[in-house]
Amino acid sequence: MGATDSPTDLRGAQANDIRLRFAAESANAADAEILLDEAEALYCAGPAGGAGVRRRLTPRLASASCLIERRLRAAAGDHAGSPGMTRSVRLQEIASARTGDKGNRLNLVLVCRDPAHYPIVAAQVTAERVAEVFAARKPTRVVRYNLPRLAAFNFVLDDVLEGGVNASLGLDGHGKSLSFLVLDIPIEITADAPRLHDGEKRSIRGTVS
Repeated sequence: MGATDSPTDLRGAQANDIRLRFAAESANAADAEILLDEAEALYCAGPAGGAGVRRRLTPRLASASCLIERRLRAAAGDHAGSPGMTRSVRLQEIASARTGDKGNRLNLVLVCRDPAHYPIVAAQVTAERVAEVFAARKPTRVVRYNLPRLAAFNFVLDDVLEGGVNASLGLDGHGKSLSFLVLDIPIEITADAPRLHDGEKRSIRGTVS
């Protein structure tokens, strides 16, 4: 049924199943709850024989791509040249990631650009830490599968896609942009690790298509 349709338009149709989808957006969670209450009340007061109603209040995610010069990143915690010292970098500087959906489950593959960084990433980017990063999406389970021969990891996160691509109201129902949440994690690496030259630019995209 579209916005201009009415039940009388369907009287001659041979439809065995009719589904009505109601979606709304609000900057205030309380206002959105009121709208959901009204929609549910309409169902409860309607004809018998309905198969049920499902309501869910979820945050919207907006994403944007841009280029940032690496020389502009914060130098906090940088102790290059000091033996035994470490410096803090974003995970995106030493690893790449890609995400995809399997129903309401998200698969996130993380690959180290240099195999030498594999033990560092393994120690700091744990399933628990990824669960913290995705806390707003309330994952019911996060599992990390280690792939040492590929210097990679596969994270599987359950129930983080707002019901899956067919149910989500979000712009990115497949979760393709969600890898940026992990790539933004700060980690500690050795101070003498190679750097990019000043002026060198690299796209800070969360996904590769």
